[in-house]
Amino acid sequence: MALDKKSILVTTSIAPNYIDIQRSAIDTWIKAGFTVVSLNSSEEIDVIKPYFPDITFHTVWRTAKEKYGKPYVYIYDFMTYLKSSNSKVCGIINSDIHFKGLKKDFINFIHKETVDSLVYGHRVDVDHISSTDGIVSNGVDFFFFDQQLLSVYEDDGMCMGQPAWDWWMVCVPAAYHKRTKRVFSKIAYHQKHPQKWDQALNQHLIETVVMEKYLKRLYPGLSHYELNTRMWEIVISSTGLEYQSSSIEQISPSISGLQASGHGVQQADKAKQLLEERLNGLDVRMTERSIQHEGRINDLNVLVTEKFNLLDGRIKEMERLFQELAQQVTTTLGELTTQKDQTKASVWNRLLGNKVGKEKKSIDSAKEII
Repeated sequence: MALDKKSILVTTSIAPNYIDIQRSAIDTWIKAGFTVVSLNSSEEIDVIKPYFPDITFHTVWRTAKEKYGKPYVYIYDFMTYLKSSNSKVCGIINSDIHFKGLKKDFINFIHKETVDSLVYGHRVDVDHISSTDGIVSNGVDFFFFDQQLLSVYEDDGMCMGQPAWDWWMVCVPAAYHKRTKRVFSKIAYHQKHPQKWDQALNQHLIETVVMEKYLKRLYPGLSHYELNTRMWEIVISSTGLEYQSSSIEQISPSISGLQASGHGVQQADKAKQLLEERLNGLDVRMTERSIQHEGRINDLNVLVTEKFNLLDGRIKEMERLFQELAQQVTTTLGELTTQKDQTKASVWNRLLGNKVGKEKKSIDSAKEII
């Protein structure tokens, strides 16, 4: 696929449901100047393609259907496809993410920030996609990166549409001391919808892959609790990027209504700049406080889990010791029973021996008389 020097090739996996919301989401990507490719099974492509004639579809020959019941696409297959492209800057985005407030300079902004780096961001969950009033999610929904960064990712079984892959995407390059840059600006929006979330699977993948395989490489010797804390510090980073989007202009039309000449224009620009700074600062502080709160709750959950596992281990050890003691008691009782039986036999032998001896003497005496 031939791409312009300043283009960005983004990949996704469009689902065969919620078509309308995905269609409107991908329209925002195309408007931003992205080249879009969706990776799907051949069966899904037959259903989806008529609704998306303006993007490219790539057929994947393996899916996680046997594992999860649906043809989820492996993240490593995204990486393999992107490696085969000639796009210097690539991206992976969840298919129902709407970008808002992007200006013409966004592609240049991403090209600049992704040099040997991963740039990522969180979505804002809203009740309806027309709204901008929502809650920033801990989930990571868009990723942009230098193509050279693809080499650090391995085939760890992560799938788009399943838990943990988003935090894995951030932690893997961090484990290799690559730069990861979190976008603070609210530019990605997601309309809430019913979804099933397997918390047990999420915890399993986080612990066995993200922590055990990668974070221990970065922080050898740390406890499970400490690794969990460091993971939150990496993904929910307190440092990152600000993109000055045009969303302020859309939600504050009264500012642009100030006098359009001379001193009035200067006042409008200053007021607008001041409002942007205050709103951005407020958004960042509120987001950080919300995430810190969730991080503390998660840390507490991890600590409680560790204590529970420790207690469970002690209970199992006591059960093992009790079983050993019961076995020893059973063996001892058996030995005592055996000794008792042997003693009984010995006594009977002696009594019988004495009786036989007496009878013999009687016979001998009788013989002498005869």
